[in-house]
Amino acid sequence: MAELIFRPITVADNATFLRLEKACFGDAAWSATDLSDFLNQPGVLGFLAWQEPEAVGAVIFQCAADAADILTLGVAPAVRRQGVARRLLTHGFAALAACGVTKVFLEVRVSNRAAQQLYRTFGAEEVGHRKGYYDPTPTRPREDALVFALPLPAV
Repeated sequence: MAELIFRPITVADNATFLRLEKACFGDAAWSATDLSDFLNQPGVLGFLAWQEPEAVGAVIFQCAADAADILTLGVAPAVRRQGVARRLLTHGFAALAACGVTKVFLEVRVSNRAAQQLYRTFGAEEVGHRKGYYDPTPTRPREDALVFALPLPAV
């Protein structure tokens, strides 16, 4: 895999982020206003992973005090299973820890076994179950979410 470059997401990245979201999530992707709405909220931090000439991954967190939630994590289909998500999370977790975050929470579809395994390799543990958390789309049914918690080491 070619070198990955990580940089913070800004509102100027809206078109790039939306193209990546659509490739990753299809009809379940964020809308055109979602990124700018989230980035204008306090405590939101996100990163794009670039493999020149394009963005191949993105992660967005929302922080409150010493905890953070993963709002979205996506990797372009062409580079999946090549360590992009792991490297994005490693980069993001280091930035969160440097800001004083000690625990990260996330929801993941019950059917997304690959993501569940990835989070477990970081030490995440399942702490809950949300019935009907994911709304149905034309290509996906309503689905439950598993809630995970991940402790971060202090920096």
